[in-house]
Amino acid sequence: MRVRRSLKWLVMALLLVLLLGKSGLGTPTPVSAPTVFEQWRSHYQNQDYEAALESLSPILESAEVSRRNRALAYNYRSLTQQKQGDWPGAEAAIERSWALVAPERERSPLAAPDQRLLAAILTTRGQVQFARGQAAAADESWHRATTYYRQLDYEPGIVGGVLNQAQALQELGFLVGACDRLLSLVQGSLKRSSQSASEQVSSCQGLLGQSEPRMRRWLGEMALDGSPGLEISLLQGFGNTLAAMGNLAAAEMVFDEAQRRSQRLPGWDDRELALDLGNLYGAKARRYQQLGIFREGFDEARRQSLESYQMAETGTAEQRLRSQLNQVSLLVDLDLASSSNPNPDSQAQEMVQGFLTRLPSQLQQQPLSRQRGYGRVGLACQVLRCDRPPGETALQAWDVSAAAIRQLLEAAQADAEGLGDDRLAAYVWGALGRLEASLGNLRQAQAETEQAIALAERTGSHELLYRGNWQLAHLREQQGLDSLDDYQRAFESLKALRFNLTTLDPNLRFAFREKIEPIYREYAKTLFDREQMTQSELRRAIEVMDALQIAEINDFFGAACLEVRSHELGKYSDTTVIYILTFANKFEVILETPDQTLKRYPVSFSEDIDTFLDSVQLSLISGFNDKALLTRLYHALISPIEDDLAQINPKQLAFVLSGKIRKIPMAALYDGQAYLIENYPIAISPSLELLEPRGLRIQDIEVIAAGRETFDSLLDQIESQPEFRALRLEEFANINLKFVEHELTQISDLVETKTLFAEEFTVDRLEQEIQSLNYPIVHIATHGRFSNFAEDTFILADRPLKMSQLADILNVKDPTRRHDLDLLVLSACQTAQESDRAVLGMAGIAARAGVRTIIGSFWAVDDYSTAWMMEQFYQGLKSFQNREVQVNKAQALRQAQMAMIRGDLGPNYTRPYFWAPFVLIGHWN
Repeated sequence: MRVRRSLKWLVMALLLVLLLGKSGLGTPTPVSAPTVFEQWRSHYQNQDYEAALESLSPILESAEVSRRNRALAYNYRSLTQQKQGDWPGAEAAIERSWALVAPERERSPLAAPDQRLLAAILTTRGQVQFARGQAAAADESWHRATTYYRQLDYEPGIVGGVLNQAQALQELGFLVGACDRLLSLVQGSLKRSSQSASEQVSSCQGLLGQSEPRMRRWLGEMALDGSPGLEISLLQGFGNTLAAMGNLAAAEMVFDEAQRRSQRLPGWDDRELALDLGNLYGAKARRYQQLGIFREGFDEARRQSLESYQMAETGTAEQRLRSQLNQVSLLVDLDLASSSNPNPDSQAQEMVQGFLTRLPSQLQQQPLSRQRGYGRVGLACQVLRCDRPPGETALQAWDVSAAAIRQLLEAAQADAEGLGDDRLAAYVWGALGRLEASLGNLRQAQAETEQAIALAERTGSHELLYRGNWQLAHLREQQGLDSLDDYQRAFESLKALRFNLTTLDPNLRFAFREKIEPIYREYAKTLFDREQMTQSELRRAIEVMDALQIAEINDFFGAACLEVRSHELGKYSDTTVIYILTFANKFEVILETPDQTLKRYPVSFSEDIDTFLDSVQLSLISGFNDKALLTRLYHALISPIEDDLAQINPKQLAFVLSGKIRKIPMAALYDGQAYLIENYPIAISPSLELLEPRGLRIQDIEVIAAGRETFDSLLDQIESQPEFRALRLEEFANINLKFVEHELTQISDLVETKTLFAEEFTVDRLEQEIQSLNYPIVHIATHGRFSNFAEDTFILADRPLKMSQLADILNVKDPTRRHDLDLLVLSACQTAQESDRAVLGMAGIAARAGVRTIIGSFWAVDDYSTAWMMEQFYQGLKSFQNREVQVNKAQALRQAQMAMIRGDLGPNYTRPYFWAPFVLIGHWN
């Protein structure tokens, strides 16, 4: 008892001393701001955040402390409260700090100490704004901070500021802009090297197709003054942005360089880099799965991803949590049942089930943060499949109750409230709506989805808006209500996003056909389900399918590489535009008249259209029953519009095709007496914005003609190179092209030609000749393949030249665009049997490279007949030149095809197999 009383008096005495000191009745110890800041720093680094806050208390409002030091103290207080998850407190502290430096903000010019102070406070202010869902405000704060750091020439601040800005821009959907900012910083570090300066690119899109040696040399020369750790951080940020854009090859080279530098830096913690590598290899594995490559490439990428994540698990609690959440996403995408993986992995199912059981409690142990909130809703969404079309959930597949998912989402809702993050709240409400829909509670699901949309509108999140409106459209349809307006709003949000579908799920672009494409087709189907359509509704349907083709081209390249706008083709008075859209059991044929009126012809079909079109393609290649099937297709697509065509009497037809009908050459449609090409020249247009249609001038018929005949020795040289293993080059072994030299010789006899044959046909030589700006036509006769994706699409020169690289080579460096290539001919490439994207792939190359027209083939054709037909085509071009009239490339191709139909080469070459696969894509003049 006496001990307790003594302690009581001691405590009272201490309190009295403190009270007297504060009242001015005692003698307080003078406050030293530097000492306080040193104490705070020690506590903060030791993660003793309560002690860190307590150490700042004496100077926050002390009259003896300068206003600048008090501002700095409030800045430190905000940093500490962020670590504790006290976001309202962190916001109040940083705003108090910002208010205290009001005089400095108005002063001009600013002294260096004032610039440093403002930059530090703005950086912290941006962190708070970003964490509370205010990405635009955060970008502004970080931009101003970076400006001060640039004035100070303080490299760590500049790099950190630009990395922060890139994060905010990516959150806002401006992914290319985020990447370009980082690229400018990387390139700025190369200016010491004249060699690298000549190889600089103007944007991240320009990195597509860069050769690996050039890219690695370029990265290896990056240097920041005495800051190897800073270089690694910059490379990581740059690599992450490239990976989010889908440029995985460039991202991997960037991460390789970051890893190389980190290994030379003693004590550098690689676990954050391991997380980044896990994400990269996971994206590669998803892409391989989409490509259908389940051999070395897929297995290796999956293994590397899981190993990287497991390395990251040995780091901090935050890194362990992020690693495990990412593993769940990876395993669900790669190893569980889906349309791209019909054979689920039972071991992966058990692993994911274990994560679903453990992760909610691990998330609960984390302080309030964006990571915790998004982690919770993201985990729930793995079960609800929020990233897939509405109606697809996996709730029944897991040993997780609906109540447990609701509890997880309600906890995420509380996180959103605590953070003041409306965007996170919108994400949660959308997931709750999906949960209720899976349970059959459609009215409740609709109310929650509408709440998600309202919040997403407030934050301007187009990704959440397209998902929310798509979900609402499905819910309305299930209740028998009209969904057209909901689809329109979802479509408008997708248009606003353009190709930046990466804000919440960077892997969306690696499952485009499963997760994104359905919204376009469902919207178009909803429009076409109406018996009568107005002109504006028909225009809207065409706009939707046009936007789908643009999105598909970006998916073909696997990267955010192309922005194009719709183009009115109907303004060409001598050309009739015919749109053909395919659905499960009907065609929609739309003809545009000379006065730009749209006439609709819905054509019901008695069998599954995709299956029928597959059989048409097989019959064209085999020659079995081809005329019967082509006649049936003619009656479905052309017979309904024959009277219109007779009245219009167009000079040529331009087809805009959507769906598997793209696999069928329109020239081969047969009315029982003649093929369609016998009546009209034909062009295929993807309805993309065409370049200035000046046409091929008669004096411009000058050609680079390149090709090779033999491939055995070439394949022996390159088959061991890892980067080409996935291309399945063995199918070209022992298949030589005996008439390529003859083909090139005949071209050179007709028109002025630069010939690159056999060993002269190298990638470097081709690029050199194209960049000379002397040749508007490039003709390539060599093996190649068009597949559904650019990674699997290539031609063979001295090495495989992938289409993204070819597009960059063809894109001549002429700012006036007077020397853009007018025509690219690929006379010997074949289209993969499973591909319905050859037309879009060729159109994408044209759009990226500035080529007005491409002529390519749907399948590999007899080498002899191809050489003869190409000779006829160039004779047609030459005839326009001789007559000094406007060159019509579609008419020249038609004349060559007509010659084969007439039997000019002999009766064995009259079948469509020999002449029909050659299609003209783009502008016909």
